[in-house]
Amino acid sequence: MEIERIEEIQKTTAHPNSVSVQQALLTVWNECEQSLTKENEELRADVERLELGRETDEEVINQLEARVKELEDKLNKNHKGTKGGAFTRSCD
Repeated sequence: MEIERIEEIQKTTAHPNSVSVQQALLTVWNECEQSLTKENEELRADVERLELGRETDEEVINQLEARVKELEDKLNKNHKGTKGGAFTRSCD
């Protein structure tokens, strides 16, 4: 889920700055991030198996590595936080 989408949803609520709205959006944020993280880990495992020689097709490896990078970019973008600071997180 993109930061902009979270802000958009928050603005459409009757009480965008309420704790309950922010907690609900944070829950959705975390669920989306966990899903991306799980998919990223699965793809990394696939790449590792391919690197161990179970399959040697470089094209498949390159496609998987590109997908891993795409997911990492999404995760990094999501960690930048919002302008209001409600969901600001850092990647340490």
